Amino acid sequence: MWSDGHRTPRAKRPWTPFTAGLAVVMTLLLLVIIGRLVVVYLGSRTGYDADRDYPTPEIEDGGGSFAFSALQADGRTPVTYDPCQPIRLQINPENAPPDHRKLVERAVVHTSEATGFEFDILGTTDSRKVGQPLDQDAAPPPVLVMWADEHEFGALAGGTAGVAGSTKLTVSPSFSRYITGFVVLDRVNFDQMAELHADEPAQAIVDHEFGHLVGLSHVKDSGELMHEENVGQTSYGPGDREGLARLGNVACH
Repeated sequence: MWSDGHRTPRAKRPWTPFTAGLAVVMTLLLLVIIGRLVVVYLGSRTGYDADRDYPTPEIEDGGGSFAFSALQADGRTPVTYDPCQPIRLQINPENAPPDHRKLVERAVVHTSEATGFEFDILGTTDSRKVGQPLDQDAAPPPVLVMWADEHEFGALAGGTAGVAGSTKLTVSPSFSRYITGFVVLDRVNFDQMAELHADEPAQAIVDHEFGHLVGLSHVKDSGELMHEENVGQTSYGPGDREGLARLGNVACH
């Protein structure tokens, strides 16, 4: 009822247990959303992702050279592994040098630090199947690391010290990712380096092949470990590190 041109104030409704509970739920949901936005924002500033066990390294333009093995349909983003899933691998010790486990473990540390990828060494295997068709109904096998010669693995012919690569899964017309791979190292070459106690060159070769495994290609810059001849360089160079950081700085798949 109107009186003297003023509206009569509406009586306040008392809070019921339902409305009080709903308010609490909405408040908590808002806090979760705000928290997630903060994490995403900080992640864009620091390289941290709440779903990753390892932070991604900062991408720095070191002035070096790098190249990717494959690109997404946009022609810019590299094809790489899912950074929120560990890269599982197994080692076949047949024909391997005595220190093969340390070589692989150090390569895992170096590559993990440069990319933010987590590696999970599952142990040893007697499998020597490289490049076999995958069973579409089964989980992809672990990455296989092994030593061979050119008679068993022809790509090692001509003095090639190692070969590595990954299998690409096409998820959609615009997106692909790596799901498994291999690293095959020349046993003759490594036997000779073991005799000469050439530890640094041996480690450099394994690191080089792990660079291929996660998605780097060769470059012509001799100051990079991913140089095709790999002469004199025993650790990842500035371009290598930028390329590896870019491989790791992708969204979880």
